[in-house]
Amino acid sequence: MGTIHACARLANGTVRCWGNDEPASQLGAPRQFGESGAVLAEIEDVTQIAAGETHTCALVQPPEPAPSQVWCWGSSRDAAPREEGVSTVTPTPVPGTEGAISVDVNYEISCAVMADATAVCWGFNLSHGPLATSSEPQAMGLADVAQVSPGGDLRCARYTDGDVECWSAIRFRQDGPIFRAPLDAVHVSVTHEHGCAATAAGGVWCWGEGAAGQLGHGQFASSAEPVEVQGIEGRVVQVAAGEAHSCARTDTGRVWCWGAQTNGSFRGLLGNRSGMPSATPVQARIIADAVDLSAGATATCVARAHGEVLCWGDRIWEEGQPFNALDNHPQAAPVPGDL
Repeated sequence: MGTIHACARLANGTVRCWGNDEPASQLGAPRQFGESGAVLAEIEDVTQIAAGETHTCALVQPPEPAPSQVWCWGSSRDAAPREEGVSTVTPTPVPGTEGAISVDVNYEISCAVMADATAVCWGFNLSHGPLATSSEPQAMGLADVAQVSPGGDLRCARYTDGDVECWSAIRFRQDGPIFRAPLDAVHVSVTHEHGCAATAAGGVWCWGEGAAGQLGHGQFASSAEPVEVQGIEGRVVQVAAGEAHSCARTDTGRVWCWGAQTNGSFRGLLGNRSGMPSATPVQARIIADAVDLSAGATATCVARAHGEVLCWGDRIWEEGQPFNALDNHPQAAPVPGDL
C-alpha cells in the first residue's frame, strides 16, 4: 500500500496496481489517457510486492536455477538505479539484490534482506553504510536480520532472535539506535514516525509518534520505547503501520485498527464507520477472513481468503474520483484475477 497507489500480487505471480500513476509511473505499465481500474504490471514470477510513495518493488523468483532478485519501477530517487530524475514505467531489475529473500519500501528508501541474513538498502537517508544517499544497494552493516522495515525518518530491523532495533535515519550517525528490545517479534511494520511489532505470543507492541492514538496503548501520547497494545481479541499474526493509524490481523482473519480516523482531508482510516479517532483497537467491519493486510498514509487494504481485496479510507482505486471521495468502511477494490 503506497501513498497514492496500491498493488496486489496474484496467485499466478503477476501484479496488478491501481490508483494515481503520477508523478512517477509507479503502477508498472503504461496507462492510456482516460484508462481506469487496475493495471497489469509488466512483471511475472513475483513472490512479494511492496509499494512506496512514488515507486514500487517486487521480489521475483524465476524458475531454478536462476536466483531471486528485486525489481523496481517508478521514481528514480527510490527505485532501480538509473539516471537521476528519470522514472521507469516498467519494472527493472536492481543489481546487487540477487539472492534476496524479502523486500520492503517506504517513502524514499528500499531495502532487501539477503540469504545470508544481511541487509542492503538504496535511496535517501540510508543512515547505515558508507553513503547517506545512493541509487545502488548499499550494505547496511547489519547481521542476523530477519526483516528490515524502512519508514520516513524511523527505520527498524527485526533480528532472527526476535529482537527489534530502531534508529533515526537523520540522527543515527551521531546518536546510534533509539532502542533494541527483546520483543520476540515475528513481524514488524514501520511508517514515517511510528512502528508496530507482532510477537510470537500473539501480542502487539508499538512505539514512536502517538499523538493520534496510533500506538494503541490507550493514550494520545508518544513513546520512544515499545508499549503494549491493549484490547485486541485474538492472536495477532501481522501488523501494518499507516502514517497516523495502525492495524493488526489475527489468525482468525479479523482486523483491528487504532489511531487517527483522518489524515488531512481523508477520513475513515479505521474501517469501523466512525469519525472518531481511537487510542485503543476497534474492529474493522465485515472482515472475518483476511489473509494479508497493508496500511498506507490515506487508506488500508486487506486480501480476503477467496481472493477479493477490500479497502477503506481514501478511494484511490476509483480513477477520476476527487480525493475527498471517502469510505469509512471496507469496499471492494477492482483487482481482477485470483490473489
